[in-house]
Amino acid sequence: MIIFGLGARQTVDSLRVVWPDGRVSLQRDVRPNQLVTVTQATATRPGLAPPKPVTPLMTNVSASAAFDYAHRENTFVDFDREPLMPRLLSTEGPMVAVGDVNGDGLDDVYIGGAKEQPGRLALQRRDGTFVASDEDVFAPDAISEDVGAVFFDANGDGRPDLYVVSGGSEYSDGAPALQDRLYLNDGRGHLRRASGALPPETSSGSRVAAADYDGDGTIDLFVGGRVEPWRYGASPRSLLLRNDGHGRFTNVIAERAPELERVGMVTDACWVDVDGDGRLDLVVVGEWMPITVFRNDGGGRLSRLAVSGLEKSHGWWTRIVPGDFTGDGRVDFIVGNVGTNGGLHASATEPTTMVVKDFDENGSFEQILTASNRGRRYPVTLRDDLLRALPRYATRFPTYASYAGKSIEQIFTPAELADATIRHAYTFATTLVRNEGDGRFTMVALPDEAQVAPVFGILATDVDSDGQADLLMAGNFDGFRPEIGGMVSSHGLLLRGDGKGRFTASHATESGFFVPGQARDIQRVRTASGDRYVVSRNNDRPLVFRSTGAPSRLADRSHAARATPRRASR
Repeated sequence: MIIFGLGARQTVDSLRVVWPDGRVSLQRDVRPNQLVTVTQATATRPGLAPPKPVTPLMTNVSASAAFDYAHRENTFVDFDREPLMPRLLSTEGPMVAVGDVNGDGLDDVYIGGAKEQPGRLALQRRDGTFVASDEDVFAPDAISEDVGAVFFDANGDGRPDLYVVSGGSEYSDGAPALQDRLYLNDGRGHLRRASGALPPETSSGSRVAAADYDGDGTIDLFVGGRVEPWRYGASPRSLLLRNDGHGRFTNVIAERAPELERVGMVTDACWVDVDGDGRLDLVVVGEWMPITVFRNDGGGRLSRLAVSGLEKSHGWWTRIVPGDFTGDGRVDFIVGNVGTNGGLHASATEPTTMVVKDFDENGSFEQILTASNRGRRYPVTLRDDLLRALPRYATRFPTYASYAGKSIEQIFTPAELADATIRHAYTFATTLVRNEGDGRFTMVALPDEAQVAPVFGILATDVDSDGQADLLMAGNFDGFRPEIGGMVSSHGLLLRGDGKGRFTASHATESGFFVPGQARDIQRVRTASGDRYVVSRNNDRPLVFRSTGAPSRLADRSHAARATPRRASR
């Protein structure tokens, strides 16, 4: 609503509204003291005939899908525990896992719950609606925050079982609620929690990636570590879980991939053959991390690979999706980031950095966020916030003027900075990582429309049926510190691909893909009448879309591969 003050004027000569698609609404001789309703549907293009109606590529079918579930985020303010951390870590769910649990040829959906809310297994019926199942199985685990999940065959019986990652920042280190969970499929479409199948661990995790990376015929798991409670900025423990073939897992990361154990604050990972040797390598991304490749040596060991073009790829990465997006037969990656429309900026020469240390030696970390300007690092952290976290520095900076304009080296002494951890972010752009075929990769920022807000959900699929992979994206995040600002400008996005690495944004009126709120995941679901796309949202109901006129893909092998991750060749 816009309110105008007209002074002595009794009319407005003209009221002109320009809509995002270029159409214009024009009203003349508008009198004051009234509510004027202007709609985009009746707008016209200047000098042109009204545009012909466009059938959108997708349609919102959330109501008819009857997906009766709403994510309810618990109330928790991370800044009350770690006052200088730049963002919340307690609102990163829910994620979605898709698999045919009951063997009827239709995809079923698991959507994670927040702390104090159980996750939901929704079985699909032939009419495309969903019904809750096994609610009593998940209810005892409501205390855990579900941040990742995958369906895969854990015990070799050919049926998809469910692994759920527990995470979030609401817990203390060692809390039982951080234990991950495995639910086994009884063959009749019902799950039960497996006892003693997983090693005891209390890492606050993120995503889980499933594959037979060592070629022994069983599906193994990589589980990313997201954060250490009370120690944002530290590298938590990740897990590499080896399957014994009977659904029991052992963490072998220390002996088989020691460089991977504390690789960073992981947000996502994927198994894919990067170097073309026929073995599945692991690609890991995270916050304050570079895009990191671990090469599979064929003997069950993973070693960090130096990749040309990714040396300064550190970002606040959120998601990674592999695929051949350039049409040359080589695997590329689409990697989600926080976008370039926020209050922070970064480049290869002037990164955003974070100085991390327990400055007052009280057992928790302080994080000093800095921005670079002409080679010097200046704090983004405000003086009042710094002094609330570190009162001992009040005598050092008694006034605002004494703090203003100081670089990080002028705020802390060389001795104080000597053993601090320094984190870097060289890019905030959501990016196509193009495989050049000679061991090199090139990072290409996606169009501006993909940079307006953080991207959490990414799905590569052919929406317009032209034979080329398109990208569905959704995100937003309002949990940044006030000095950074909320990043909530996205309403979902379809990027249409040409198969040669170029993507063009489609307006919502053309795409039909409109996602308000804070989206966290996008997954494709098979139904009897064609594909559906489920978008999960934080503290909100999921949305369900269908492709307009798209054919059914019940025989699509990629869906079967999703429920049973492919095995590595030897």
